[in-house]
Amino acid sequence: LRFAGEGRGEALILRVSDTGPGIPGEVLDRLFEPFVTHRIGEGDDFAAPRGTGLGLCICRDLLRAAGGAITARNTPGSGATFELTI
Repeated sequence: LRFAGEGRGEALILRVSDTGPGIPGEVLDRLFEPFVTHRIGEGDDFAAPRGTGLGLCICRDLLRAAGGAITARNTPGSGATFELTI
């Protein structure tokens, strides 16, 4: 994981990036909707979704309530990046 931060006016921008496979395009557009998840289990539960798909929706709502925002994007060949504006 990589973490970065910067000030932009009165806002704080935090970026969290990984080097995984990224987020599938069909999920990326809906990632902050309730009950959307692309994480899968391991072993016998390999095809079963893990988690409820509520975490990012809750994060988005909390950030919005505080006047902020969250976005996600794929970085080709480098995983995914989440950007939080506070």
